Amino acid sequence: MLPNATPRRLLAAAVVCCALPLSACGRDEARVAPPVPPAAQGPSDAEQVRDVAKAITQAYADEDYARLCAQFAPGTFTEVIALAKVESCEALFAKAPTFSAPSPQQIDRADARIRGDRATLIFDEKGVEPFTLRRIDGRWQIANDADIGEG
Repeated sequence: MLPNATPRRLLAAAVVCCALPLSACGRDEARVAPPVPPAAQGPSDAEQVRDVAKAITQAYADEDYARLCAQFAPGTFTEVIALAKVESCEALFAKAPTFSAPSPQQIDRADARIRGDRATLIFDEKGVEPFTLRRIDGRWQIANDADIGEG
């Protein structure tokens, strides 16, 4: 033990010696936040739009009409359902003739044009109709009124 050192003085000296380096570390960590990895930021709007298009084509292939219809904005098929004299979106697709949906590769190559809460997925291949979408409550959904041109 050091001369004139009481247990209280030794404890105080130990606290000061340990607290200074620890407080310096804490300040450095607070100032320099680690970068957020891209995966943690979530998918981009273009990726989300493509994911909806892929979900639609997969649900149609699986004949999962409830999952298919969940990808459409509310009211998208109201008039068509009435004209077809069916009770729901699911019944409409179950009764509809088959159609050729774009492949996941075609969807990946498509041009996603996004302006605010509206998007259009335009395909390079002839005969593949564009998908039009709207962001509703933070979620992209197929809609028939989201026409976005160039410019």
